Amino acid sequence: MKTRLGITGLAVFVAACVAFPAAAVARSKGDVLESIKARYPALLKLLADKRVGETAQGLVEAVKSGSLQDKVEAKGQTITLAQFLQDENNDRTEYFGIAARETKTTPEIVARNFGQVRLSKLNKGEFWKGDDGKWQQKK
Repeated sequence: MKTRLGITGLAVFVAACVAFPAAAVARSKGDVLESIKARYPALLKLLADKRVGETAQGLVEAVKSGSLQDKVEAKGQTITLAQFLQDENNDRTEYFGIAARETKTTPEIVARNFGQVRLSKLNKGEFWKGDDGKWQQKK
């Protein structure tokens, strides 16, 4: 009987992890920010090299889609630019959700505010994609 209960309990746990994967792997705000900070030097280099740009939605994108398979050094690893962007945007999106819950607003509002802050931090000549979907260089 104890074996059955143990297997049933395990099955319920596995089902919960499948049904609620975010809860199974949720990270703290601090963990998300540490991940973003660890990638930040590589992001600054990519921005300066004009390979990526910030968007009004608070995310980063490749300025030229043909460069997505280029190699990038980030967090002590060599990965593709596509993987870098995915990792960065996943962390940012997770952060937007956490911050929205803390401030009782929406992730979209947090993302837009974050995008405006990132625009203010861009250096002259770095790329920004506005709501119109067009890249422009900061003047």
